[in-house]
Parts: sequence; structure tokens; C-alpha cells
Amino acid sequence: MAHLDNLHLDRRSFLKAGALGAAGILGAPALASAAEEKPVPRPGYRILGRTGLEVSVVSLGAFQVKETAIMQAAFEHGANLVDTGRMYLDGRNEQQVGEAVRGYGGKIYVVTKLVDGEPKEAMEKSVNDSLDALKMDCVDVLMLHNTEDPKEIQDGPSREVIIKAREQGKTRFLGVSTHKNEAGILNAVVDDPDKLFDCVLLTYSYKSPPEVKEALARAAKAGIGVIAMKTQMGGYSGKEFGGITPHQAALKWVLNDENIACAIPSMCSLEQIKEDMAVVKMFAEGQGAVTPGDSAALERYGDAIASRWCYRCGACAPTCPLGADIPVLNRCLMYAEGYGDLELARAARQREMPSFPCACCSGCVARCPRGVNLPANTARARRVLA
Repeated sequence: MAHLDNLHLDRRSFLKAGALGAAGILGAPALASAAEEKPVPRPGYRILGRTGLEVSVVSLGAFQVKETAIMQAAFEHGANLVDTGRMYLDGRNEQQVGEAVRGYGGKIYVVTKLVDGEPKEAMEKSVNDSLDALKMDCVDVLMLHNTEDPKEIQDGPSREVIIKAREQGKTRFLGVSTHKNEAGILNAVVDDPDKLFDCVLLTYSYKSPPEVKEALARAAKAGIGVIAMKTQMGGYSGKEFGGITPHQAALKWVLNDENIACAIPSMCSLEQIKEDMAVVKMFAEGQGAVTPGDSAALERYGDAIASRWCYRCGACAPTCPLGADIPVLNRCLMYAEGYGDLELARAARQREMPSFPCACCSGCVARCPRGVNLPANTARARRVLA
């Protein structure tokens, strides 16, 4: 396991230094000078924006990982950031992450998310429940989960909750995560007059529209650290996709955008860890460029999943008479069919789409301008997600 150098400030030292109080409501101005110095990370690592955290370019998304030993295997292969959330596996995922990082002396950065959109008291409880589950006094990054409306960035009780959490020393840095409207959320974070949020976790892949790449450049210039998820475009495999699983190519494509600090694939087996973490070595050795073979594999994979992969643009919304949140439905279906995790798929659907109007619809009339076969998707969703 690679140890962090002097860029790392552990949680205990951070609290003793009183940096939380200095951060105040305006987003840690003391960190600005550190960002201006432009620290040079080790090969295979990048700096997470103005947080100053040096993170492995491939880190761990834990929300699908159910074995502590698998998480620790990822750490031993060099991953030094792990992402979890209060909503994953009803809090059990945080417990597993807490167990996994315990023997690493604070050298693994922990990102977690509170349940946003709840009453203020419930959100405050969510923060405390996360710390209890993780058995930690302070996390490295606390995020608002699944933010879609840019207005949420600059208003609402959730801001009060996370500001209070930082002032109380329960988190070092603040962030937001989003599964759609990525460009809008990035721009809202940059334009926030209080500069409250230090980083953004967003969906980013070979299939992402160009406006997201443009917003990423703007965010990086403003010192916002960006973490990429859903980089593997669903991770579909099997005969119907021609056995194509271009995981390394997908990661390399994402990480060739230097405005991305790290990607967090959910590595659930030793084979996946070896395959994905090998990309860190590629970048460390200057071999991270996307090759013609990589591009060809991504093209083939993109064609294979074209009828299923949702761009989360929302253009289909007006075509559904029942007002179903089709992007959420497609994402939950992806968890089942791509990730192969039915428990996760059904839990996400019940949490984010509890009414499930598609269950009582005899035939889907919604249409996607990008060519996703929504009638076929919703028919499978009725069978799989009910």
C-alpha cells in the first residue's frame, strides 16, 4: 500500500489545527493559498481540487461492494479514497467501509453522503448516523446526495446542515453528487458566491455530452475537485454484448481529462480490482493514453448498449403521460442488468421512485430522442424492479 506524503493531513491533526473554524461559511479561504502553490502529486495520483488531498486516479466506489476484504484488497493495490453513503444498503455499506479503513491509520480518505431533501432534523441525524456507522469522528468529505436542481446548491436547509457539520468538526470538506444535469450542477457550484462546496461527484463517461467536459474545465479552474462515477457505462457483459467489457479503456478515456481527479468504479472482485487498478500503474508510467484499440473497443461497446444506455437528459419526460422519472428507472435497471445487483436495483427504485407508475402501465409510449428503447426498458423494469 502506497503511503501518503506530506500533502496528507490526517483528521486528528486537521481538527487540532483549527482549520474547520477558519474555513467558515465562505469555503475555507486558507486552502486557497495551498491550491495556488499547485502541489505536484506522485505519478498515478492527482490533487482533488482545493482540498489538497492527493488521491489515486482509480479509487473505490464502495456502494456495491459487500465484503470488507475486497475493499482492503483495493487499498492494498493503491486505492486511497473510498466513496460510500448513508443510503447504501440501509447504512450497512458505511459499517463495512468503517471496518475496512480501520487498520490504515487515517490514510484512506472517506467520502460519504447524507440523505438530502429530508427535514433538517432528519438530515442532521443522517450525519450522526453516518459517523456512528463508520465509527469515525470526522469524514474527509460530506456530500449532498443526488443533487439535480442547481437551485439546491445555493438555497435550502441542506446547506445549513452541512455547514454546521463542518463547523462541528464532523467533516473536513463539503461536496455534492449528481446523476444528471452534470453541467448545470458544476456551474452552480462554481457560481456559488459562498464557494461552499469543495468537490463534485458526477456521472462521466465516454458517452457524456460535450457540455459536461466544458463545465469540468471551468470547475477545475475554480479549484473544484471532481470525482467521476458510472465511468464503465453500466458494465454490461454477456453474449448479447459480444463479450465486450472495455473497462480499462473506459477508465483511461475518463482519466485523460485531467480535470478529473479520480474515478471510483465499484470493484467487487479481485479480478476487477486487478484490471481497474492496473490503470493507476499505466498513468504512473506514462502509458495512460487512449490507444486506437481502446477507441475501437469503446465504439463497439457504445453501439452494443445504445438501446439501453440513458443519457439522463430528461428529454423523454414530456412523452410519458404518467410523469415517470424515466432516467431513475433506467439507472435502477442498469444496476440489475449491468451491475448484476438486483438487491441494489430494487432498493434504489423503492427509495427514488416509490410510486413506480410503470408497474401499472400496459404499454410504454415514452420516446427517447437519442434512440434508447424505452418501451423495451420499461417492460423489463416491470419484471425486474417491481
